[in-house]
Amino acid sequence: MKPILIAYTQADKEQSILIPVSYEIAHEDDLRTISCTIEQKTGYPIPMWLRPFKFQIKSLRRDGQYETLYSDTGNVNSLDASLFIDKASENIISLEASLDKPKPKEKKKTIPVQ
Repeated sequence: MKPILIAYTQADKEQSILIPVSYEIAHEDDLRTISCTIEQKTGYPIPMWLRPFKFQIKSLRRDGQYETLYSDTGNVNSLDASLFIDKASENIISLEASLDKPKPKEKKKTIPVQ
């Protein structure tokens, strides 16, 4: 699982908090299933409103772009938990999309013959 810190600002507050999440991605053709776990045994305090501790996001990847098809928000118990899952989805997909971009090829250096 890959670790990531998600900065989230609660709907009724101005201060952001950092929430540690680990995720892994299963690939099936163009479909991506992102399984996430809120890491509870870290130095970061986990808000009481953040339930469930595990959730999934399904997305479709075409032409280097991700489109969210489904976020596992059916079991959440608050607006902030639902918004956090959306934020985590956005951050993870953005990170993975940036990692998927092909790196530019280095130009071969030619040494002039004298």
